[in-house]
Amino acid sequence: MPNAADWGYSGAVCAGADIWVSGVTAKEPDGVIHNPGDVSAQSRRVSNKIVAMIGSAGCGAADIVSTRHYTTVAYVDVNTADERLRIMHPHHPTSAGITVQGTGDRRVAEMIEVEAVEGAGESRVNVNSGRPYEEDHHYCRSVRVGDVVYVSGTTSVRLDEEVGSPFDAYGQTIETLAWMRWGIEQQGLSFADTARTRTYVVGQENLGPVSQGLNEMLGDIRPAATVVGVPALGRPSILVEIEATAVRGAGES
Repeated sequence: MPNAADWGYSGAVCAGADIWVSGVTAKEPDGVIHNPGDVSAQSRRVSNKIVAMIGSAGCGAADIVSTRHYTTVAYVDVNTADERLRIMHPHHPTSAGITVQGTGDRRVAEMIEVEAVEGAGESRVNVNSGRPYEEDHHYCRSVRVGDVVYVSGTTSVRLDEEVGSPFDAYGQTIETLAWMRWGIEQQGLSFADTARTRTYVVGQENLGPVSQGLNEMLGDIRPAATVVGVPALGRPSILVEIEATAVRGAGES
């Protein structure tokens, strides 16, 4: 991994059955950037690198339960779903697609990070919402392995692919959390078992409405939470995206 020693991190960390892979790009430790500016080629290369990294830890692609794809603004309209097949298909982990200003060198178009659980390929339970978009992009709404549920980056987009509460940050937060709750409860856990959320918000002016919605829906649960400002999400009318992790029994502890 480039700059790992300078920045003080590892490419991947194993703890028990869990594996966390750092954000991976097409930049090599010697500074070489493969396919500069070509997000499709870089996405394919990064996927292959990730499979090799988790393979060295004794896991396979089917053990990947969660993915995040950070794409720089210049390449946000490029569909790279089929370039990521090695880490996404046919096991369909959760996914969050986040637009960012950059991922270091401007020639690096995309960064991908994943979480894997040893043995997940044999025990995972996937739940789909019914949106064709999930099947087309090779991910699912939530994945359960044992007592842990991973929920994809979720927006207010409905089953008919229409955006719920367009341009309304508060309304989208409420609708998004309702979908998130559905993904958790379909796995047999309680919404109160939500242990962590990450919320991506477009526009500083929307932070207030988003915080209001989060507090109304999660204020009694109080999960660990991160809120991040981003330049854009999947469509101009989408202002909020939320991903989550739930752990059975967390609501009682």
